[in-house]
Amino acid sequence: QTVGEPEADIRAEACTALGQYRQPRVFQALVAALLDEQLVVQRAAQRSLETLTGQELGDEPGPWVRWSERVGTGGVFAGAREYEYPYF
Repeated sequence: QTVGEPEADIRAEACTALGQYRQPRVFQALVAALLDEQLVVQRAAQRSLETLTGQELGDEPGPWVRWSERVGTGGVFAGAREYEYPYF
């Protein structure tokens, strides 16, 4: 569970919103969110990581961390896709 927010839906929406910010700290937060206890949060984090990076590395943090170490900070967002604003 993410510290500070008890509602899984709110954590998931935060992960979705973060998909528009190409910043290293956002990447790190989304990778950490893959470990959330709620599947809805994990899936939202994974989708945002895919948008930010253009990669499809699954729902485990390990592959994302190893890939980011390989490409370096400058390469993480090189393949980013266009962020699509969600309709609620």
